Parts: sequence; structure tokens; C-alpha cells
Amino acid sequence: MTPTDFVADDELILRHIPGGTTWQKPDGTIASPNFRLRPGEVGISVSRLVITSPEAFMARLGDPTTGSRIAFARAADIRALGFEAVSAPRDYDLGQAELRPATADATAKQTRKALAMLFRYVE
Repeated sequence: MTPTDFVADDELILRHIPGGTTWQKPDGTIASPNFRLRPGEVGISVSRLVITSPEAFMARLGDPTTGSRIAFARAADIRALGFEAVSAPRDYDLGQAELRPATADATAKQTRKALAMLFRYVE
């Protein structure tokens, strides 16, 4: 796969949500800063459930003892918000993908909020 291979609409996309009030609201819902692009990034780093299990994703990025969680959303629903989900495999995670803005303004708080509302925690 090349970094421009699109993820299928029915695939589930995983995102690591760190513990703490910056990342998780007091009511436990996902906070919008989880979807802020970092300087130099062209897409929001995620992984594909079809390749990477939530357990492997957590082992690589998170720490459940500090409140880290894994969330998921369907690629088609992400596309409906104006993002493309594209494969971007790495040696450390062959399921690595990116959510790249297509028609969405990734810098807008409303956009990040919409993504936060879309994703649900893996139980």
C-alpha cells in the first residue's frame, strides 16, 4: 500500500485518547484537542482496526493506568465530515493511517469538535 491508498468506507478507524482533562472531558467524553494537527503534519494519525487491534494500539501509545483509551469511528462517517482516511503504514504499525482534510478546515474548532463527537470508546 502507498500512503495515498484510501481506506474503505466500512472500515473502523482507531484513535488513541490520552488520559486527563485536556483529552477527556469531566463527563468522560472525548475532547476536541485530540484532533488538532501538530505542526508539520498533513493528517491526524490513526490506525485501522482491520490491521491493528485496540490492544496493540494501546500497548504502543497508551497507558490504561493513566486513563488512556482507544476510540473508533467508521471511515465513511469521517469522510462525511470532509476528511479522507488514507493508509500510511509504518514499520511499527502497518495499520497506520491519516485523516487528511479534503473539504474540512482542520484548524477550525468546530471541525475538531465534530470529530470528537463522532468517535466512540472501545469497550
